[in-house]
Amino acid sequence: MFAAALEELDLSGSLVSKPESFKEYCKRTSQVVPRDVPARISAQTLSSLDRELREAQVMVFRLGSPPGKKTTQFGLARTVHDWSDYFLIDEHVFADVETQAFIPTSTYRDLYAFSLIPRFTETTMVNFALASGLLREALSLDETPSIPVTGRSTYTFSFCPRLNEDGIWKHHSGQVEIDGAFTARRNGRDCLFIVEAKHGEPDSLAKTKLLYPFLALRPKVPEAMPIVLVYLRATSTPNSITYRISECSTPSSAAPTPLDMHPSAPRVLAVAKFGSKQE
Repeated sequence: MFAAALEELDLSGSLVSKPESFKEYCKRTSQVVPRDVPARISAQTLSSLDRELREAQVMVFRLGSPPGKKTTQFGLARTVHDWSDYFLIDEHVFADVETQAFIPTSTYRDLYAFSLIPRFTETTMVNFALASGLLREALSLDETPSIPVTGRSTYTFSFCPRLNEDGIWKHHSGQVEIDGAFTARRNGRDCLFIVEAKHGEPDSLAKTKLLYPFLALRPKVPEAMPIVLVYLRATSTPNSITYRISECSTPSSAAPTPLDMHPSAPRVLAVAKFGSKQE
């Protein structure tokens, strides 16, 4: 699927491609447009990234639709160092972090409704971590966080796909999904926390899953309010849920790039289930 684009990138001598409509790219390279276009040009994990791109050490970005266009653009960028440029890789982020048991600070009454749900979604995982007090512990919050909001909408913003000297791309009216956003006080200061949650065995997370929500919400947040990016992965067993939680540094507002996003303060907390039958 991306062989022609990779060859063109090589011939151009550039480290980033020019944004192009994915459908128009398929048409001019005589390829059938796949049904799963969003998944092809918006990898969520390193394992889901197209094999040709992985082998070439090239990341793909979904870039929305420019004014007057109805098709979605994509762009390619070569790694600078390795895949940690574009992904938070669990085996690296949580490599030396000891798993600690967590006992909920909430009452059984507060958590009773969770025992009725047969299978947790990613949103439910975030809500349970909040309700049990686990996120307050993991993020060193002064108080119990506000109720998280979720949603998706279209946003326009600019960012650097690689290094500043490699140029700036514009994400035009593209869909951005936010798994959870909440406000809480930390060290006596109000902060906005943006959470990207995944459910399953350790894997990785594309930094764009946090970068895009950050760039979408940043203009709407007071400049004095810090934004904290949080990667959460919940892994279930019959008797417990293990939460892997790491903060991620926010990129520069002047020239935002995923390469400036680094994991910090990783925690691994295991909490017992309350008579539920999650899988």
